[in-house]
Amino acid sequence: MEKLRLLTKLEDARVLSTLEKSGLTLSRIEQLGLLSIAEKLGLLSATSSRATPFLVYAVAFGLLAAGPAVVYYTPDDTTAAVIGQFVIAALCAVGGAAAFGGASLLFSLQKK
Repeated sequence: MEKLRLLTKLEDARVLSTLEKSGLTLSRIEQLGLLSIAEKLGLLSATSSRATPFLVYAVAFGLLAAGPAVVYYTPDDTTAAVIGQFVIAALCAVGGAAAFGGASLLFSLQKK
């Protein structure tokens, strides 16, 4: 993590200011215990791995492909099926976009 200078790059990208403007302050992060959760899940070491952005991109593309696949392959027999298609496709689109954004952020932070 030190070699990649992730904290310096976070500072330069003004990520913390953006999070604070959206209501996620450092004190709020402490209250929620997000740092200890990230540590337990090994997320901090994952950010320093060069393979992580590519794995997250793969998840993003998988989710973005899964949404239309569910709509295409699920029969439109009932209203519940159509609603289910919509919900799953929307969740896949939002999840895919979030994963793509996260992968892009990790990739840009790891650039030398």
